[in-house]
Amino acid sequence: MASRFKRFTRKNHLKKRWKTPKGRSLIQQITSGELMKKPASDRHTDFRKADLQNIDLHNTNLENFDFEEANLKNANFENARMRGVHLSGANLKNANFTGAELRHAKLKSADLTEACFQGADLSKADLRYAFLKKADLKKAILEQCTILTVDVKYGNFSKPKVFRPI
Repeated sequence: MASRFKRFTRKNHLKKRWKTPKGRSLIQQITSGELMKKPASDRHTDFRKADLQNIDLHNTNLENFDFEEANLKNANFENARMRGVHLSGANLKNANFTGAELRHAKLKSADLTEACFQGADLSKADLRYAFLKKADLKKAILEQCTILTVDVKYGNFSKPKVFRPI
């Protein structure tokens, strides 16, 4: 009898909230840049499980935003300020982080396949279990970042500015 009813779970709830009018409004605010015009205290920063494919957030301040398990495939974060951003489990395939500041970013288990991090600052970032297949980290700053069991097949780590594994 219980199998007839779909169990309510936090995971299902988070995914469904983006289909509500309020959820669609928040996505529209971030994609239009309207959200960034609000004072920091009035900004909604929780975009867990949001579908934001192809979003252009270059030169944007996304400090401490939460994009956990969000779909950010083909997103543009060029020169974005993303200190402390939470991207664990996110789909970031083919995302552009050129020149972005990702200090203390949480990228645990993120799919960064073919992502570009040229010149990005990943100091003290958490890249445990991340997929960096064919990722471009040329001249990226990787000082004190945590890299553990990472898939880096065909990744480009040429000429990192700083690389001191801990």
